[in-house]
Amino acid sequence: MAIKIFCCFLRKVQNTELIREKDFQILNQIHMKFDIENIKKINIVDYLQSKGIAPVGTEGNKVVYNLRNERTPSVKVYTDANTFYDFGNKTGGSIIDLVKYLNGCNEYDAMKELTEFMSCGYTPNSFSLIRSNPNKEETSQPAMTILKVKNLENKALIQYLESRKINIGIAKKYCREVYVRMNKSGNTLFYVGFQSNDNGYVLRNGLGEFGKICTSQDITIIKGSEGKEVNVFEGFMDFLSYLSKYKVSTLKNDFIILNTVGNVGKAIIVLHNYPRINCFLDNDIAGQKALETLKTQFVGKIKDYSYLYEGFNDLNEFAIKKS
Repeated sequence: MAIKIFCCFLRKVQNTELIREKDFQILNQIHMKFDIENIKKINIVDYLQSKGIAPVGTEGNKVVYNLRNERTPSVKVYTDANTFYDFGNKTGGSIIDLVKYLNGCNEYDAMKELTEFMSCGYTPNSFSLIRSNPNKEETSQPAMTILKVKNLENKALIQYLESRKINIGIAKKYCREVYVRMNKSGNTLFYVGFQSNDNGYVLRNGLGEFGKICTSQDITIIKGSEGKEVNVFEGFMDFLSYLSKYKVSTLKNDFIILNTVGNVGKAIIVLHNYPRINCFLDNDIAGQKALETLKTQFVGKIKDYSYLYEGFNDLNEFAIKKS
C-alpha cells in the first residue's frame, strides 16, 4: 500500500514538473516576442487615462482610482515605482499585472494589448495629468509611415472582414486599404483602414503582433441625413457590425466612433449638441467607465444599448458568435 501511495505521489510530482516546464516555455516565448523592458515603462496613469479611467485624487506620490464605484476608493498607483495596488482585492503589481487584472486575461494577451498601445504613437506622459519630470524634453520617431491608400479590394482583407461578420459592401463604403512601412523593421504591411477626423487611420488585419495598430488618436464623426440623435461606438468594427446586422444602408442619425475609450473627452465636446445619445460601448471595465462618464455629463440624455450584446465584450464579438 505504501509503495502504491509513493508511486502516485511520484507521478503527481512528475506531472507538476511537466506543467512547470510548459509554463516556462510559454514565458520564454512571451519574452522573446515582446519588448518587455519598454512595456513595463508604460506609465500606468497614462494607460488608465487612455482607457477613459480618470483618478479621483492624489496622496503624495500615489494616484487614487475608484474602479468599482466604492464608497472609499481602494486602488492606488505608485508613480515613483509605476506600480498599482488594489486594497479591496489585495492584488497589485506592474502595468502588465494591471492589464491582466482589468481584462481578466493572461500575460500574453496583456502584453499584446500593451504592444498595440505603444504602436499607436504612445510616448511617456502623452496622456497623463501627472508628470514625473515636466521639464524634460522627450522626442520620439513615428512608428510607421503610410505608403499608399486605395479602395478596399485585397482578398486577404476581405476574408478577414468576412470572418468578423462584416458586410463587404458596407466595409467598402467606410473603409480603405492602407499600406504602411514599419519604420523600425522596414517591413511593409497592409490593413483595413478606418479614417479618423485628423485624417489618420485605425488599422486592422487580424494578423499577429501588429494586427491592431493606428496612426491616430482622434475620434471619427460621420454625419447622418437628419442628425437629431447620435450613436456612439467604441471601435469601428462595432460600427460596421451595427450597420451589417441591422442592414442600415442610409444613416439618419449622426455617428461618433471613439476609436479608443480614451477619446471620451473629445467626444463630450461634440455630444453637447444632441438631445439624445445612443451608446453602444464595450461591456468591459473601461467601456462601462466611459459610459458612466457620459451619463454623469449628460443626465437624462443617454440610452445604453449594451444590453443587446450582454454576455459579450462588444457588438462585433456578439455578431461573430451569434451568427
